[in-house]
Formats: sequence, structure tokens, C-alpha cells
Amino acid sequence: MEKIIEIAVIVAGIDEEYQNSVFEGIISCAKEHDANISCFSAFGGVLANSNYDVGEYNIFSLINFEKFDGVILLSNTISDPIEKEKIVNRVKKSGLPVSILDCGDYHEFYNISIDNYTAMKALVSHVIEVHGAKIINYIAGPVSNPEASERQRAFKDIMEEYSISVPEERIYHGDFRAADGKKAIEFFFSSSLEHPQAIICANDAMALSAIEELTNMGYKVPEDIIVTGFDNTYNAKHHRPALTTVSRPLDDAGYKACEVIINAVNGKKQKETIALESSPVFTESCGCKTAEKIDIDEYKISTYKMLNSFRNDISLLNRITAQLAENETPDDNIRTVASLIHEIQCERFAICLCSNWDQVITGKASNGIPEIYQIQGYTEKMSAPLILVNGRNNPVTAFNSSDMFPTPVSGGGNVSYFLPLHFRERCLGYYIFINSSFPLKSLLCHALMLNISNSVENICKLLHLNSMISELDKLYTVDPLCNIFNRNGFIRTAGQIYTSCQNAGR
Repeated sequence: MEKIIEIAVIVAGIDEEYQNSVFEGIISCAKEHDANISCFSAFGGVLANSNYDVGEYNIFSLINFEKFDGVILLSNTISDPIEKEKIVNRVKKSGLPVSILDCGDYHEFYNISIDNYTAMKALVSHVIEVHGAKIINYIAGPVSNPEASERQRAFKDIMEEYSISVPEERIYHGDFRAADGKKAIEFFFSSSLEHPQAIICANDAMALSAIEELTNMGYKVPEDIIVTGFDNTYNAKHHRPALTTVSRPLDDAGYKACEVIINAVNGKKQKETIALESSPVFTESCGCKTAEKIDIDEYKISTYKMLNSFRNDISLLNRITAQLAENETPDDNIRTVASLIHEIQCERFAICLCSNWDQVITGKASNGIPEIYQIQGYTEKMSAPLILVNGRNNPVTAFNSSDMFPTPVSGGGNVSYFLPLHFRERCLGYYIFINSSFPLKSLLCHALMLNISNSVENICKLLHLNSMISELDKLYTVDPLCNIFNRNGFIRTAGQIYTSCQNAGR
């Protein structure tokens, strides 16, 4: 039998629409070729907490490249440049075939690129020539992101071609997140400069947020201000006004990224760069009429399913939050998670814990601090107190973290998601979802993991607290020099014996 190809995917923010679209292409190709995908994903940069980000990005240190045949690297989703460089260096050292999306900085990798520059130039040119905009602001993406750099370069080049000046106050540097759209509008309108006639955005999420903020301020789009995006996401298509944007073949890019690795593993010669084209979509938010007709019935059904899914997820989250808050032991925690996690359609779900996750302070700790506080990497030995398969728990007492999986996954065509379990920067373990769309499609996956992680930390604190109470009790009743009862210990112990004798009539 042919060996099943194992591919590691490294990505951040897997629940966002860009990552979703790319991943759909990866999964499609992997299943076609019966390959296994192991996705290592972090939510770094989401909560604006540097300690939390340390705990998130630590999941990438779990990857044992010796277990894989190739790597798909979505470095453009990792916002922290230091973490990005660390993972790139590890991937390079692996010597495996690597495909990377929209990044030509590493000649040893296969680059699957989508032309950002040409489509952005066409979009801005259209806003200037067709709609007469002369005062134009720009909401940029992260500086370290190559796609964001190309889009901003295109914007500046076309503005220079039309001899339109762009002061720095007319550019806001965001991070591709929706909140940046609102912040950008606040930044622009606090300026003494004349209000813009058009706002070009580096992605749809920021554009839609900008439109919402403009609407709240009493402006109409496009009558008062034109707004454009980039990516042609689902929300952009179904927004009112529909968003003028750029359509990119993201699922094709994901498919190609996976196909290149499979071909390379099989010894087929590959192009170093595969370029895909993108195209502008001119519609309502710039003043054009939408050419695309939306099937209202289909949209209603889709919206109902989405809202119903949200309701179910929120119900699950509320119930698991309430029940986890009552737990006082590790076993209680595992039973609670096991009783509710079956509601997520998942072939297999596992919680893997570091061997020192529950280490408590004892009298032997000279400085009152645990000797080991796991921050970087994972312990050599791990436990998996919960491996839920078809509603039944099959725990594993100990396994090597270098194996990543507590129990082997059989066959090909499997998709596994490895997500970090931590409290702030402290590493507690990780989660594994196998053959489930929940990490990709549910906006509550991150919230659910936060709740479980916090509950594990709470149990750990209870263990610490009980240990401290025991230590204090010993100090209260036992003489530290002679190691015999002091007066308090004598009164307590003798009193219990005396009461027992009284009750027994002795």
C-alpha cells in the first residue's frame, strides 16, 4: 500500500473568512489524494494581550516535523513578526517541501501568490475616473504582511499617476480586523483635513466596519462617501450597500498549496511560483449597480441556519460555563466537558495536558513558587484525560508529546486541528478536534476553549490553595524544630480524644 501523506498546516485565526476559504481548498485537495492534514492554529493578536499571545503561539512548538512529509505555511495570518520568523526558521530547518501563500521572501518555499497589485490599481483607478473622487483616504493592513504591502503600494502608485497627494494623516494602519475600520474613521474625522470623498480599505472586514461607523455618524455610502474593500467575502456580497471589492480565488490558492506539496512528495517537478489572478468587483458601495442577483430564498435559508447555529453554540457555551464554575476536581472538569462536547459534531475530541499542569506548592519550595512553570514548549510526557470517540471517553495516562496524538489516527483523508490550552503565558496543554468543522465554522470555538482553559487553571489554583491550607495548618499545630505538636496541636488533638471519650462514656 502507498504511504499516506502527512501535511502540517500552520496558521493563525482559523475562524476568519480568509483562512476559512483557503482551508476549504486545502481540505478538498487532501481528501482527493487521501492525505492527512494536521492544522496547528493560534488566536494570537486577537485580545491585545502580550502574555496571552505567548500562550497562543506556543502551539507551534508542538509540531514534530519528523512526523510530516510537507508543510503549508500561512505566514501572512501571523501578525507578530518575531513569532513569524521563529516558525519560518523551524520550517526551513525541517528540510521538508513547503508551500507558502503570498510571500516571495523565501526562495526555498513554493510560493502560491494571488495578484494583489493589479486589481487594487484597477479598483482605485475606477473610483477616480468613473466616480470623480479626488480626496481619498486609505485603511491599510499590517506593515509586516506582504499582501497588505502590495495593496498599499498599488494605492500609492495609482494616486501618484493621477497626481493626487496623500498626506500621512489620510492613511490608517490597521491589522485586517473589523475593529480597525471603526478606529480608522475616528482617526480620519478627528483630523483637521477635509473629509474624504472615498475610503479605500485593504480588506472587507475593515471596510464593512468603516461603513457601519460612517452610518452611525449620519453619512450615507456611497452618496456622501465611497467605501471599497478587498477579498469579496460572504458578508461583503450580502451587505447593503453591496461592497465594491476585489474577488480572489482563495479556495484555488489553498488547493494549489496542498497539490504542490503532494506532487513534491511524489517526486514531481513543481514551479517555484504559481500566480493566480484577482479581479475587481464594482458594485453599490462605489455607486455602481450590482450585476450579481442574489437568490433571496437561498439567502434566507442560509441566514436562518447561521442564526440557529449561533443560538445552539451560545446555549452550549452558557451551559458549559455554568457547570465548569462549580467544579472542584480535575475529574469533575473532565466529566463536564465530556457531557457537553458531544453536541459538537466531531469524530474525535481530546484534551492533552502537560505532566506538570497541576504541580502544587509544598513546604519544600524554598521561595513559595512552583519549580516548573511551563511557558515554552510542552513537557516530554503528556496525559490525555479526555479522548472522546463516539460519545465514550478513552483516556490515555501517558504519551510522548513528540507523537502529538495521544492515540494514532488511522487511514487517510483526516483533518485534525491542534489548538492551545493555556492560561496567559502558562502552557497547560492543547486540544485536538478531528474531522470537525467546528474550529473553522463556529465563531464560538475560541470562546469555548477560553472557558475550558480558565476552568483548568481554576482547578489548579484550588489544588494550590488546598496545599497552602495544609501547609499553614501544619505550621499552626506542629513545632518546626522538634516536629511534634505545639500547644495548638495538643489542644486540638487531645480535645478530639477527650470529646470521643465523653461520648463513649470512657
